[in-house]
Amino acid sequence: TNMATMQTWQSAKMGQRARFRVAEKPVMAPSRTRVITRANHKGGSSRRDQRARSVMEPMTEGWTEALSAVGKLKQRKDRESVTTLDLSLGEEECAKVMRKAAERGVGFFFLKGHDISQELIDDVLDANSRFFDLDPYIKDRFRVKSPFQEPLGYKDSQKDGITADKESQSAPCFREYLNVGRRRNVDDIHRENGTKNYQQQDTYGEEEGQRLVWLDESCDLALTRSSSLVVDDIKHKCEEYYEEAFKLSRKVHRIVALSLGLSADDFDRHFMRPLDFMLLNNYPKEKRDPTKGLLGLGAHCDFAFTTLLLTDGTKGLQVCKDKTKPAQEREWVDVPTHEPGTFVINFGDALETL
Repeated sequence: TNMATMQTWQSAKMGQRARFRVAEKPVMAPSRTRVITRANHKGGSSRRDQRARSVMEPMTEGWTEALSAVGKLKQRKDRESVTTLDLSLGEEECAKVMRKAAERGVGFFFLKGHDISQELIDDVLDANSRFFDLDPYIKDRFRVKSPFQEPLGYKDSQKDGITADKESQSAPCFREYLNVGRRRNVDDIHRENGTKNYQQQDTYGEEEGQRLVWLDESCDLALTRSSSLVVDDIKHKCEEYYEEAFKLSRKVHRIVALSLGLSADDFDRHFMRPLDFMLLNNYPKEKRDPTKGLLGLGAHCDFAFTTLLLTDGTKGLQVCKDKTKPAQEREWVDVPTHEPGTFVINFGDALETL
């Protein structure tokens, strides 16, 4: 599963929990499930067979109807977990839809009708896939060389022992990712957090501060020409998408403000110098049992204001309806599949704090 995520935030520690897993079990759907099967007997059926069938067929139909009802209920609950916002209908209409959904406790939305072309979306998903298909030694070039470069860089959760939710996970996440952000973001994070011994290396202008940092520029080991061309093309596609996704996130901010009865630009004052990052994610194609604590990405709350999630359509994202419940009592709802080019939006801790 390949995913590209754009996040903008300030800071906080709340929000709606989510987790990712590879959907190793099909979602139950209405079907003519045969509860009892048997082989045809040579020479026809006996009276005993006929009597048994007269009893079992109504039972089979009853079970089938019950399974069908459960499947329909699950599908309806999945649909209710995500509401669609269509930007082509205008900000005011989207704000109304968002407000009604929020009153039901929904914190996830589908977003369509935006201005990002399908060509660019296809390009960035392809770039995402190509990055994780690179040889390990090339991906390792994108790792942090200093703790002061965090939270940027490439990580492999299995190799690096990264667990999102120790309470519910029995093993590290099955996920590798690359975090890309602007140069000023790293300085802002460490300066605001008061990171010990952190000193900004040099001063730079606004244009340099806006530059995306990939961390592979400082590697001594040179790449072959062919590998270098591939990496450069991946960067180019991602950087083009980054700027368009950032613009889209600011449009979503306006809708949120309107849904709360505020002026559309009310949140602008909180984002004079936002922390915006893009995460490229890859979840290996393996079947895992979430009931045994094996998850692509464990339960977590996004601490961003807005997360724009772009996926290749693979199922796996789940939403917890009540994060206050103990881990073993939480109800996880599958986020249904959606049309190509549609984003999944999650509002995180920063919005709840504001």
